[in-house]
Amino acid sequence: MCIRDRKETSQVRSEEMKVDPITFQVIYNYLLSAAREMGTTMLRTAHSVIFSEGYDFSCAILDSDGELVATANYCPVHLAAIGYSSSQSIMEIGIENIFPGDVIIHNDPYRGGTHITDVVILKPIFYDDILVGFAANRAHQLDMGGKVPGGFAGDATDIFQEGLRIPPVKWYEKGKERKDIKDIFLSNVRLPKDQEGDLNAQLASDISAERRVKALCAKYGVDTVKAVMSQIKDYSERRLRKEIEKIPDGKYSYEDFLENDGITFDPIKVKITVTVDEDKLIVDYTGSSKQCKGPLNATYGVTASSTFNAILEVSDPSIPVNWGAFRPVRIIAPRGSIVNPNYPAPVQAGNTNTSVLI
Repeated sequence: MCIRDRKETSQVRSEEMKVDPITFQVIYNYLLSAAREMGTTMLRTAHSVIFSEGYDFSCAILDSDGELVATANYCPVHLAAIGYSSSQSIMEIGIENIFPGDVIIHNDPYRGGTHITDVVILKPIFYDDILVGFAANRAHQLDMGGKVPGGFAGDATDIFQEGLRIPPVKWYEKGKERKDIKDIFLSNVRLPKDQEGDLNAQLASDISAERRVKALCAKYGVDTVKAVMSQIKDYSERRLRKEIEKIPDGKYSYEDFLENDGITFDPIKVKITVTVDEDKLIVDYTGSSKQCKGPLNATYGVTASSTFNAILEVSDPSIPVNWGAFRPVRIIAPRGSIVNPNYPAPVQAGNTNTSVLI
């Protein structure tokens, strides 16, 4: 998914600019440092131990196209989903309707997400009225309502039993908080005081990235920063393709099972066939079981994140994790299957159990 910004910074597109290698490395490492600082801010300001001790969140900086350029993946299952859910938010609201001071909130698993307790807080970053990128924090909130505290109902048969779904909406609009949006959220959870603090921690995390990227633009210029953002993705793509080339061409298949879904005792199969074709991968889950009655269904965001985690674990760990690293990989996850269920199937444990099997 590619989303173009509404204002070009110059007649020559920024990604066509030539940036010298030293400047490239300085800006690239600055962005990585800013993503890690987002995590430090989260750890120090969150109210809940699920963040300060459990590290169940992730941070990312996206470019103005809505694509990942720098990540700090404290929780690996968020790897691709933080990008998918953020891009979905930008697309649904519309790039032309995003302004300085806006903050978007979103947790719908069927809009690029994982499970219902993972909430994205997305903040656009503007410099001199030019959209440079976005800061995104994805975090597992303690509760989203639903039939049981914490949302992990092992006997859930649809997503409505798992809690409140929030489509991409503006929590802040041009710098002004929409308290009605926050009140809807807090009125549906069991620990509103703690979770209000955790929401504010997510926002503080985004604000820390916004400050760093603005400082970067002030020093190097918007065009240079945007050019590096684009070239970081190309750099990651080249490096992952080199890793894939080391694997002998061919097809590699495997299958494994989950014992049951909490409702029935039918085994659930996850089947995978990986096709290596020079510098490209096709990861095909055709043959996996149909979506199940219980909450073990893995949304596409979960399946994609788990797929990319596996690929990165067997390649060079120094490859920057961003949208470019995803380009050489095509994922086939059949609709209505355990790895890409149809709404309104329950999905809470697909994020914890099925993701590990994938």
